[in-house]
Amino acid sequence: MIYGTGASRIATPDLLVWADLPRWETQLRQRADRVDNLGVRNAGEKASLQYKRAYFLDWRVVDRVRQATLDRWDFLLDTSTEATRGW
Repeated sequence: MIYGTGASRIATPDLLVWADLPRWETQLRQRADRVDNLGVRNAGEKASLQYKRAYFLDWRVVDRVRQATLDRWDFLLDTSTEATRGW
């Protein structure tokens, strides 16, 4: 099993599941010091700096991977919590 943002770029999976994390949910997890940005260990960094990095780097990378793999998804997994559903 291979998982992560770029997993589908380095392997040809038999089953491809896209685990979607909405941007709003990402921001909530950043404020709670629960997530890192792509490629760094910075969960304790100020949420404003994490947001800036996510806006200019992470989300653009993820958007490109999403577009490149969209037609191959077998399943879409909603990873948002009850608090953010319905936005």
